[in-house]
Amino acid sequence: MDDLGSLVKEARSAEGQRAFTELVRRFQDMAVGFAFTRLGDFQHAEDAAQEAFVLAWEKLPQLEEPLAFGGWLRRIVLTSCDRHTRRKAVPTTELDAARSIRAVDPTPHERLERDERAAATRQAIHELPEQERVAVTLVYLSDRPQKEVAQFLGVSLALVKKRLYSARQRLKGRLQTVSDQLNQSRPSRDDEFTDRVASYLNAKGVCEAAEAGDLGRVREIVEARPKLANANHPEASGRQRDGAIHHAARAGHDAVVKILLDAGADGIGGMFDNFYVRNAVADARDAGHASVVALIEEHFLGRVRNDSDGINALDADGYALLHHAVYHRQTAFAVELLALGADPNVLSDHRHIRPMHLALYKGMGGTPSDRTADGMMAGILMAHGAHYDIWAAAALGDTQTVGSMLAADPSLANHDSGMLRYPGGSAKPLTVAVRGGHIDTVRALLNAGADPNAETLDRWHGVFGYEPEGYEEAGTPLMFAIENEYWDIAHLLLDHHARGDTHAIYAGPSVADVAFGCGNTEVANRVFQAGGRPLIHAYVVGGHDLLLLELIDHASPTGDESQHVHRRDILKEILRWTPRYGNVEMTRKVLEKQPNVTASDWRGYLEDAVRHIASADEWSGQLEVLRLAFANGAIPDIADGNGTALLHQLAAQPPTGNHRARVDLARVLLEAGADIDRVEGQSNTTALGLAVRRNHVALTEFLLEQGAAVSLPDGGVELEPLTWATEEGFAEIADALRARGATA
Repeated sequence: MDDLGSLVKEARSAEGQRAFTELVRRFQDMAVGFAFTRLGDFQHAEDAAQEAFVLAWEKLPQLEEPLAFGGWLRRIVLTSCDRHTRRKAVPTTELDAARSIRAVDPTPHERLERDERAAATRQAIHELPEQERVAVTLVYLSDRPQKEVAQFLGVSLALVKKRLYSARQRLKGRLQTVSDQLNQSRPSRDDEFTDRVASYLNAKGVCEAAEAGDLGRVREIVEARPKLANANHPEASGRQRDGAIHHAARAGHDAVVKILLDAGADGIGGMFDNFYVRNAVADARDAGHASVVALIEEHFLGRVRNDSDGINALDADGYALLHHAVYHRQTAFAVELLALGADPNVLSDHRHIRPMHLALYKGMGGTPSDRTADGMMAGILMAHGAHYDIWAAAALGDTQTVGSMLAADPSLANHDSGMLRYPGGSAKPLTVAVRGGHIDTVRALLNAGADPNAETLDRWHGVFGYEPEGYEEAGTPLMFAIENEYWDIAHLLLDHHARGDTHAIYAGPSVADVAFGCGNTEVANRVFQAGGRPLIHAYVVGGHDLLLLELIDHASPTGDESQHVHRRDILKEILRWTPRYGNVEMTRKVLEKQPNVTASDWRGYLEDAVRHIASADEWSGQLEVLRLAFANGAIPDIADGNGTALLHQLAAQPPTGNHRARVDLARVLLEAGADIDRVEGQSNTTALGLAVRRNHVALTEFLLEQGAAVSLPDGGVELEPLTWATEEGFAEIADALRARGATA
């Protein structure tokens, strides 16, 4: 550890990523091991440790004492674990379930033996007291000297030795198995973890350098790792493409864009089957950087001029250049491609999409002005020989052409264009006519026999790998009409027997859900009359109290199968949502029916209310519903699998939102009997400790006023609230703790 200080100092420099990667290599085992003692699962532990190293890289300039890096990193890992557990419940899995022992094709017998050893090891470690569990895991997983483990934990070497001795006594007969399993699970057995962190930092670094116009840094990164020219920013949404070229294009850095293009960056690609995805050209165009637009388009035009056979070639996503040009509304680029011989009817190989399909239907988004531009693109394609069938005519609202085609062949009312673009009903002329708001075209198609309820899911069997048995996907036209507030078209579809009980999008909202959330009571009622039964959530959010009361009056408290909505007990389903939205009267009405609601049920309902109350503009209704819940069987201290009770959950929320609401909710919980000093099983701290970590000033002061203990019940690796507040610079909280007698 003698060179730790110099390594940290080097990592702080402008070219310090190499040194920081060495820090990751040195501390990865202890970081992952410590996270494992918190999360109980190696995959989640590695994820949390990776997040911690990324945060440490960003905060490194704030570290005043380089030799304190280990203990400083441990606290960041602790915070990362805390965030990780708040995002989702962490299941306990076998030690080797995630990247632990990388055997090649073990036999069933070997796999069974391995699983048994892993399960025994997990159980043995789990049975140890917290402090001993941490010491054993870090010493045997990291294989680092005990002195370094002590520095990482921020305790004395003697204390680490004492905890190890005690743990070894408890593990008699199992110590060798524990040691072997932990040693085989350490990240440092190969370079995967370190490379993953480095790749994250490099992908982020090249995007930041591109945005800053740092030509030298961008060139250095892509020459060392050419794939990073196309890497998405690691914090970008999964649907969007947001690589270095997008950042450079938005900022107008022509030279950086040129380097990235030469390195293989894709400046025009980016599609998604449902929503519009931007490319670098669109980013540059919207930012007013015409030179960047010209640079990117000329780069690709130059390629096809030198390779005329490649102008219709499909890329790795299955699309030709013309597909991308049309999809991203690159009009001049599309005209150039067509002039060079691009096929206006080129077909993608796995979605059966032609440029005309993309011109007139990009996905579920889009505005009327977008659709006007798309009509112009469709005209350009037709001028160069693109097919103009009933689907295209319906999408454009060309009622005269649609009528002529239907007169010649009425079956065309249900013509399938062959396009596989989500939702599946978009391949039908009726759906695209509705989406465009073309009521005369819609009427012509319906009068000719177009089916507003045509099932479409069969078109997608195998495309995404799902084939839900007995599931029907239909009703896309009615869903589009309601979503776009085309009320006359919605009524017209219902007049032609559009069903209200259809589900237009697999794993998405039903038509009834959309109708009951649209704000148009007349349309919602007609959908209800047509068989639509939305999720109870839509009733509650939409304020359809009369329908809710009707459901309550006819519901059985025993959950009679015939009374289910989406096969859920109606009464319990209403209670699932009323705490969040503070519907006091509806809660009373449900409770009068004496539904079979357990304490565990209440916990789930109230957890949801606690998560949302701090963002409510008016929260008195939610508080009253909580009081009703506690008077009817809810227990304020009932905990989840991580030992987290409602007061802990409240204190662990991010430091945003309505602080008064948070304090009022804490008061209701304490009045109902919540234990103010209860220790949470995951973070091993109290509600006060969690409030301090999140810098909840008002909540911290309230808990102190109510007599919360200023120190944790047990010592160990956890930081005392005052120590945490002091080290994080939460001066107001630190002063409040000292005023109540807290000492560091």
